[in-house]
Amino acid sequence: KTVRASRGLSPAHQHGAPPSSNVMARDSGSAMLGLPTEWAAPAAPKMRWFVLLSYALGSSLNAFMFMNFSSDEELATEVFGVSKTVVSSFYTWSLVSVLVSMVVAVYFMTDYNRSVQIVAGMMNLTAALVRWYAVRSRSATVCVVSCVFSGMAAGCIVSNMSTVGERWFPPRSRTLATSIASLSNYFGWAVGCLIPPFTISSPRTMENFMIVQTVVAAVALLGVVAFYRSWPDVPLMRARGTAPAEHQGMLESLRMVCRDPQLAMQILCFGLIFGVGFAIPALLDLVFSNALGLSSQVTAVINCSFILTGVAGGILIASRLNNPDRLAGTVRVIHVVAVVSLLAVCLVCSSIHEHWWHGAEDGAGRAVAL
Repeated sequence: KTVRASRGLSPAHQHGAPPSSNVMARDSGSAMLGLPTEWAAPAAPKMRWFVLLSYALGSSLNAFMFMNFSSDEELATEVFGVSKTVVSSFYTWSLVSVLVSMVVAVYFMTDYNRSVQIVAGMMNLTAALVRWYAVRSRSATVCVVSCVFSGMAAGCIVSNMSTVGERWFPPRSRTLATSIASLSNYFGWAVGCLIPPFTISSPRTMENFMIVQTVVAAVALLGVVAFYRSWPDVPLMRARGTAPAEHQGMLESLRMVCRDPQLAMQILCFGLIFGVGFAIPALLDLVFSNALGLSSQVTAVINCSFILTGVAGGILIASRLNNPDRLAGTVRVIHVVAVVSLLAVCLVCSSIHEHWWHGAEDGAGRAVAL
């Protein structure tokens, strides 16, 4: 039998709690048979994509800001009057802030999803404003503050990569939506590698660049406020099977991981590949610009091509995965290809060791080979 409730949404839903807690259709026969659950949001397809794109814009901008100084450390040292080591530490400050803010973001993500995303947009805008002031005042200390804000925004954004796909898209489109959300971060990273070396040539042009970046951050924040929603306005409707389980908190999710060794191993494997993928562009900068003596523009083009290849490949693979049952096998193949590719990179780096293996850049060479 089917049980239906009114379509009124409680205050909890307005803050991000699932409407299925108030409005649901339950199939008792399917529940007893244990059939798989598939829930689809009946919201207008256009609205789904607006929600996804508002998230993707903020994620791309955040990754773009991470690369503001990495592509041309020489000019950054001139602007702030500090060593390259200090300029490199800007990125480190951002990463440390990500680790701290992610713990808080994950805790509030389920019940206050939209609020967390708005906070991320505000952090992006604050980071952009503070960074412009840092360049204008030539203050490395103020720039560190901007990096902390940028990292806090990243913690909120990275914690939210799968939420839009889960809540707004039907199963056949969920892999594609999640891939777009995830790869938007890489796309921003790729553009962040490419644009600064070709547009920033002096302290004055860097200041102008930061002004434009601040305007884009303001637009991204307005996009989140206008279009991003935690759940579809129309309650979730049952497509097949039983009603979904109630959402779990962070501690319960961690207990679930500890009770399931296979799930823990999958997370570990994904984390290793994901982490190495984030590290590769930074190491390529060392090899191409420092060890092989290539210009910052050439290094930027190579890095951008590397990242965009991954983005295009990820979107292509995800668009083909309309059947969730094929996902596990595809992921296995992707992991094997990734490991083989990384080993190939090590062999290629070793084969050109005569250029830099025994030189001043021995540390960079060993880092890439390892």
